[in-house]
Amino acid sequence: MEQRITHRWQWVGYAYPLAILGYLLLAWYTCYKVDFLQQPSALFPWSQALMDEGHTPMLWLVLFGEASLTENLQWFSLLLAAFFSGLVAVQSKQARLAAVILCFGLLWMYAEDCYNVRHLTSAWLGEAWLGYDTASLEWRRSRARTMIELAIYAGMAAAMAVAYWLVWSRKLLSRPAFIIFTSGYVLYGIAAFGSASRNVGDWYANLGSKLFDTLALKHDIPWRGHDIVHFQDPLGFWWMDYILEESLELMAASLLLTGIFFCIKRN
Repeated sequence: MEQRITHRWQWVGYAYPLAILGYLLLAWYTCYKVDFLQQPSALFPWSQALMDEGHTPMLWLVLFGEASLTENLQWFSLLLAAFFSGLVAVQSKQARLAAVILCFGLLWMYAEDCYNVRHLTSAWLGEAWLGYDTASLEWRRSRARTMIELAIYAGMAAAMAVAYWLVWSRKLLSRPAFIIFTSGYVLYGIAAFGSASRNVGDWYANLGSKLFDTLALKHDIPWRGHDIVHFQDPLGFWWMDYILEESLELMAASLLLTGIFFCIKRN
């Protein structure tokens, strides 16, 4: 009976990241179909009206932009993971320190992503201490802004690294669960590094425009990633910031949540 219960809980844990992966694949396909193949979606009837007027719906901005469904799923995952970490802290003395630090780090990650803490902090320091006009393109591209935001990320990463080391050193997870947990860390690390360094050499905008232009040329879309400016940055920048970065973060959050869920069942 115990084996059946354990096996059942394993599938409950695995189901969430698999569902998130399914959502992302469906969202990517739907965006590709609507925005590049120019085929309206029954899920988004307004896309047909825009096409009839000669416009491209840009569904990817709707599904992956600020406070979109994708980002809300990530916030939900982070908050639920923090809640489960709190349960682990109450449940297990052995795991308590790791769980408390992990809960703190996850809440920090949620606050950062939901309220853009690093942008607000860097803008305040840039204006109050460095004399920048933080509404200017010069500030957005400045090395000072990048270094401040990297420092904030480093603090958040340090808290999460300590939690990771405690989980590993105290063997709080089984090997399969630890691999899932580690995968979440790796994906978040890639997304965080990319986000913090995105203005160095404008690599986000340049790479995003190349990826976007490849699809646009293939399907005869008349405009390119550098042709349209959205909040002072070319469209290629937002292609990276939204579709790629938000997808990585959501997948990472689901994997962290699953690892912590298994920690509850183990401890």
